[in-house]
Amino acid sequence: MIILAAVPLVVAMPDPFATLRVVPVGSVTTGDPIVTQSPADLMIYVTDGAKQPLTDVWLLFAINEDTYLNMIKIYTNTSLTIFPGNFVNVTKTGETKIPPGAPGSYSSAWPGVEAPDDQYGVDSIKSKIGIPADGDMFYALGDLGGSSGDLIGPVTTSPQFFKVTVEGPISNMKVLVMALGYWPEAPNVHPYLLNVHSPFTGSTLIVPELSTVLLALSPFSAFGLYKIRHKMKKK
Repeated sequence: MIILAAVPLVVAMPDPFATLRVVPVGSVTTGDPIVTQSPADLMIYVTDGAKQPLTDVWLLFAINEDTYLNMIKIYTNTSLTIFPGNFVNVTKTGETKIPPGAPGSYSSAWPGVEAPDDQYGVDSIKSKIGIPADGDMFYALGDLGGSSGDLIGPVTTSPQFFKVTVEGPISNMKVLVMALGYWPEAPNVHPYLLNVHSPFTGSTLIVPELSTVLLALSPFSAFGLYKIRHKMKKK
C-alpha cells in the first residue's frame, strides 16, 4: 500500500496593490522590465478597475553609475525634471528598500508609502538593471504631474501618455522607471501615503540604442527582438 503524505502547497500570491503600469507604448509583457530607448514614449494606467482612480502618481528612477556620472538630466513632457543632484546613492545610505517609507525622509515634498510591500528591494533592482551586488546604484523620485500638476490627471484603467528623455552622452545607460500612486479609497489608509505601485513586469528599462545592447541584456531580449522583427516585416 502506498501512503501519500499531504504536503502543503505554497503559492506566491500576487500583490493586490501592484496594479500600476508604466510601460512603453505598444509594448508586450516579457516577465521583466520592458526595454526601450530614450526618448521613451510611455503610457501609465491601472490594471484593476476596483483600485482607481489614483489621484497622485510619482515616478521612481533607479540608475547605474555610468548614467549618474554622464547624465545632464532626465525630463518628461509633464514638466518633471530630475538632475544628478536629486539622486541618492544607496551604497552610501545603506538602504535595502526604496523609496523611503516615511514622509520627509527623501525630501519635504515626498509623501511616503503606506506599507513595506509598496517598496522595492535594492538587490532586486540591481539584478534587473545589471549592477553588481557591491556596485553603486542611485535613485530619485518625482511627481509625474510636475510643477503644473494637471498634465497627468487621475490615473485610471484608460492609458495616459507621456515622454521620458534621458539627456547626456551615456554609453552604458540603464534607467529603470517605476511608479507609485495614491488610491484614496483603500481601507485603513493613511492620508496621502502612496499605496499602489508598479511591479517589475509593469515597469520600463531605458537603455542606449536597442540594436547594440540586446545581447548584453539577455533577460530583456524578447521584447527587443520582437520590436526589431516587427519593424523588418513592415519594410
